[in-house]
Amino acid sequence: MQHWFQHSLYVFALSLLFGSLHAQEENANAVVAAKVDGQPIYFREIEREVKKVVKGREIEPAALRMLQAQALEQMISRRLILGFLKSKKLGASDEDIEYAVEQAKSRLKQQELTIEQFLRRSGITESDFRQTLAWQLGWNGYLERYVTDENLQNYFKKNHKEFDGTQIRVSQILLKVKPDSQASEKAIEKATQIREEIISKKIDFAAAAKNFSDAPSANKGGDIGLISRHEPMPESFSRASFTLEKGELSEPIKSSFGVHLIHCVEIKPGQKRWQDVRSELKVAVTKYLFDWIAEKQRPNAAIEYTGSAPHFKPGSKEIAD
Repeated sequence: MQHWFQHSLYVFALSLLFGSLHAQEENANAVVAAKVDGQPIYFREIEREVKKVVKGREIEPAALRMLQAQALEQMISRRLILGFLKSKKLGASDEDIEYAVEQAKSRLKQQELTIEQFLRRSGITESDFRQTLAWQLGWNGYLERYVTDENLQNYFKKNHKEFDGTQIRVSQILLKVKPDSQASEKAIEKATQIREEIISKKIDFAAAAKNFSDAPSANKGGDIGLISRHEPMPESFSRASFTLEKGELSEPIKSSFGVHLIHCVEIKPGQKRWQDVRSELKVAVTKYLFDWIAEKQRPNAAIEYTGSAPHFKPGSKEIAD
């Protein structure tokens, strides 16, 4: 593993050293946001993740709380994955981490810095540094083992419409409401009723769109033409659309615009091969593995929220009070 991480470690060290991180007071450093099987996640870890996203920009308090909750879930998932790697004897060993630390010291010495100076300037503890190394070495080692050409091809075959340039012609019925409001739940109920009427052939989709849809496409029977996987529609809409077969009608789908019913009218196959989208496949497979392992581990893990940082209610994306 030593041959792999020297360069990535150097980049990591420089990004921390010259980033916008600032040292926290010692008592703030000790604030625990959550525990995973008794192992603490500190609030300072969440702050670092948020700062990478915000990059010095001003942000509304509600948006900040959402970012903090997302960062905490990310840190929990990493702890769960580290536990999985350790159980499979795929994680970084103590010797790997110690070697990485010595490499960091050597790199920093060339800049006339000690590891202690680096940690102070970066606003991190030695424990944080070693934890980050354990994550980077273990996770990247796992990806090197499993993100192979064979697995990329298999993922492409199962999800080809996501990557090969497929376009889908869809029609929609949109019930405009603010997301996550009481009206949203009522809109879902209404959309469900409309869907049942369409399926039972009491009304066809085009007529239902003209009668009920709040979208500009209503006067065209809901037809919005061809869409690609990632544009121009919201992700939740696009993701649901690309799971449909020709002629299929979706369940009610929520987006920032409201609640949608989506009818797949036509599928226009794409021509791209897996080799043409290798980089996109790597990103998708990496995310798939990350989410799959974390969710696999979560039911058997003891996760405790201390309340010192915003967090999601279990099984939802709603922030707990």
